[in-house]
Parts: sequence; structure tokens; C-alpha cells
Amino acid sequence: GESGKTTCMTILRALCAQPWWAAGVSPSTLTRKIIADRPTVLLDNWHTTFRGSDKQQITGFLLSGCANLQGFTLLESDYRGGFSTREVATFCPKAFAGLESLPPSLARRSIPIVLQRLKSQDSIASTFWLFVPENTEPLTSKMQAWVKQHFDELTSKFEEYEITTPALPGLSPHQQDCSNVLIALADTLGGHWPHKVRAALQEIFRQQQDREVSPIELLSDIRDAFAHHHNPERIFTAEVLDYLHSLDHRTWHEWNKNGAPMTAHALSRMLRKSFNIYSRSQRRGKDKRRGYQQSDFLEAWERYLPAPNPHPSQENQALSQCPTSNTETTEPNAVNHVVDDKLESPTVEITDKLENPAVEITHVVITDKAENPTAESTKKQRRRNRAKPPRQLPNSSIKLRSVSMSQSKQHAKKLLSKAHRA
Repeated sequence: GESGKTTCMTILRALCAQPWWAAGVSPSTLTRKIIADRPTVLLDNWHTTFRGSDKQQITGFLLSGCANLQGFTLLESDYRGGFSTREVATFCPKAFAGLESLPPSLARRSIPIVLQRLKSQDSIASTFWLFVPENTEPLTSKMQAWVKQHFDELTSKFEEYEITTPALPGLSPHQQDCSNVLIALADTLGGHWPHKVRAALQEIFRQQQDREVSPIELLSDIRDAFAHHHNPERIFTAEVLDYLHSLDHRTWHEWNKNGAPMTAHALSRMLRKSFNIYSRSQRRGKDKRRGYQQSDFLEAWERYLPAPNPHPSQENQALSQCPTSNTETTEPNAVNHVVDDKLESPTVEITDKLENPAVEITHVVITDKAENPTAESTKKQRRRNRAKPPRQLPNSSIKLRSVSMSQSKQHAKKLLSKAHRA
């Protein structure tokens, strides 16, 4: 409360075309006014209009006005006592301000504007002067003249984004519909506006996604849970819940109204309702518990989520298998040291540090480069490696002791044993 919602609506009222301040109106008044005039609806304290049994009806009416391609069917009685239907246009701009969240179906078709209460040291100018038309007329007349001058270009760009090419890839279809007209305006204006508007819309929708707990967020977090457990074919429900409850940026740990974490039943219900994914009895080794199969999620991940970022261990493995990655340095004081040897595992990574904190060995790749080495040549190579003196960094007296395997035969065996186990 007192975050400036009414002030924001007042600014819109002074600058938009055909404004209609609709605070506290009844549902019947709202529908009749929109059908008759199609104004810019400024519905302050919208929750007072969405009451009781009228909520579903008024939501459906407003949804029909989100696009210009669909109308709303009215059922009317005639003088004979019968009924007839009539299609009416309800497409018009609308702004909602209130203390509660909009119904989900309407919120998905809206661009959210989140306001925060002023701090004690902040001050703002009064908006009272906006109520005087003479003060805003110079600006509104310029906007109207500009729109008339560029109407054809605006229409062309809007139709292009609406029908053929998405204006901002990565958004949902409803978010695209909300953004098309704003991006068409920005592209027509030119200059820095195309980039600025696109960046602002992406940030707005990202923040909205962070605030909302949606089935898509749950689907994404479960994919991360599989990756956290090294992508097993089966995962137990308890393991999924443990991971979800550990996420501080989500509300899974305080899912219920009393602040209790999400339960197995709530998890199962949400997955079943949203993605038709069911929990089943899973056996892994000697353990047999309720859980999920990764194969049941693959199609939902592909349809609803972007491609995942590689897991850190997978990134390191890909780097180690790349021929050029053996000589790359990831930090100014980092060293990548390569030792040739024949191991059962063709590529193994070991991380070790020197005593000097300013120099760190981030990757040690032990790899076999020979195509067909014999056992005898391999033994000779191992003996040569053990006999080599400690390598020194250029212009430095620091020795790569533990990594060069030059301290002792016992220490070298320990490193090779670790590499085999990895």
C-alpha cells in the first residue's frame, strides 16, 4: 500500500488517449462502457470490481479484449421474449492497479509494473498539475501528430511482429502479444529506443518470473536436481524434495500457508496436473522407494525449458578432451600441466595447489596421446617421468612438486591410483 499506484494511474490518465477512470465501477458498467466506447480503461483498485460470482464472467470478458482479432458474444433478449447473439469488439488498452495479484489468466497477458513505497528521505513532485488539460495538451498533441505521420510504418511493423517474426525471441506467446506494439513504436522511433525497450521488457518479465512460483519453475528446478545427482535414470522423491528445499531463491521450503515446506503429495499433484508426470515405485540398487524416471521429464524439458547450461564437471571434461585446452590458462596466475602416460581412463583431471597462494594449478590433465603404445614403452615412459627433475615456472623458484610426481615413488603411485579411480 501507498506505493504510488494511484499516482501512476494519474500520469497515464493525463497522457493516454480516451482515458476512462474506472475505480470502483460495477462489472455491468465496465462491460457496457468498453462495448460502447472502447476507451483506455484505468481500473484503480481493480479487486473491488472482481467480486464473488462476477469474477469469472468479468475475467472472460477482459480476456476477449486482449487481441483485436476476436470479439465477445453477447446474449440479448428481443421484444418477442426470445434471445439472440451479437458479436461486439472489446479490444482496447487497459491498466489495472490494486493490492492483490490479478487472476493468473489475465496476469499472463499483462506487462507487470511493480512499485515500491518511498523511503523517508525521498521526495516527489505533486501530480496535481496534470489534471489541468492546458498543461499536458502540448505533449499529447505532439504524440497524436507523430502517430498520424508514422501510422503506416507502425502498422506494418506491428503486423510483421504479430504474424511472421517474433519481436523479442524467448518470450511466451502472451508476452509477445503484450510487447509487439511497444517494440513497433520503439523501432519506428529509432535511435537507442529499440535496444532500450527490448532490454526493459526482458528485465520486467524476468523479474516477474522470479516473483512467481509456477509449474515451469518447478520443472526447471527438478532438471537441476537430476543434474545435481549426476543425471541418474531414476531419482527418489525424497532426493528431489531435499534439493528443492535447499533453494533459497525459491519458496519450496515454505510452500504451505503455515510456512511448511513442499510435501511429496504437493509435488506429485503439481507435476501430474501441469505435465502429466506421475511418481512411481523406483528401484536403485537395493533401495526401493517412490520417485521419478528421467525419461518422463525429457519431453516437458524440451517443450517448456531452454537448453541447459553444461554442468561444471561436463564443462571441465569437454575442455580436457579438447586438444587446445591443455595449453590454455584460465587465470593470469594459473598453470595447466600435462603429463603423458597410459591409463585405463583416457582423460583424467586432478586439481592441486602450490604452497605459494599467488600461483594455482587449476587443471592437471593426464592423457594418452599415443595411438598404440606397448606395455614395455609405457613402463619406460613411467620410469623417465619419475626420474625427471622438478619442473620450474619461468622466472620463478616455485617447483611443481606434487603434480610433477617427482617427490617419491609412493606419491606418484597415489596420484595414478586417484586417476584410475576417477
